[in-house]
Amino acid sequence: LGSSFNMAATGLSGDVMADPYGGALCLVLYGLFYAVPLYKTNNLTLSDFYCERYGSKMGVFSAIVNTIGYLLWTAGQIVGLGLITSRTWGVPSEVGSLICTAIIVIYTFRGGMYAVAWTECFESVVIIICLIVMAVEVGRTSGTGWSEAYTRFGEKMEPDPSNSSKVKAWLNLFA
Repeated sequence: LGSSFNMAATGLSGDVMADPYGGALCLVLYGLFYAVPLYKTNNLTLSDFYCERYGSKMGVFSAIVNTIGYLLWTAGQIVGLGLITSRTWGVPSEVGSLICTAIIVIYTFRGGMYAVAWTECFESVVIIICLIVMAVEVGRTSGTGWSEAYTRFGEKMEPDPSNSSKVKAWLNLFA
C-alpha cells in the first residue's frame, strides 16, 4: 500500500523503483538457502521449526509475532479493498471492506486453500490483461505513440536524481 500511494503521489521519481527488487531478492535468497532444508524437516510453519530447534517458548513467541504481522498485513489489504470498492462501486469504504471480507471468508471456507490458489491465479491473469490493455491505451491515446507518451509524462517517469545516493539505493533494494 505504501508503494502504491508513493507511486500515485510522486510517479516513478520516488522510491518505488526499488520496491519490487527487494521482494524478489528475498524470495530468491529464501529459495536458495532456506526452502530446501526447511522442506526436509516436514514442518508446516516457521514456528514449528523454531519450536523444534529452539524449544516451545521460542515456537510460541514466533507464532505470536507472525500472527500480529499477518493481522496487520491483512488489515491493510482489507482497507485497500474498501478504498477500491468505494471508488468503483460508490459505496462507503467501510461497507466495501465488509463486502470484500465476507466474499473472501465465504470462498475460503467453502473451497479451502484450493479456492485461494485459484483466486490468486485468476487475479494474476486479470492483472496481466489490464496491464496490457493499459499499455495499449496509453500508446493509442498519446497521439503519436510511445515517444509522445514518454515526452508528456517523462517528468513522472524519471527517477529522482536526489535519490541516487548509493547507500540509499542499496537500502531500498534490500528493504
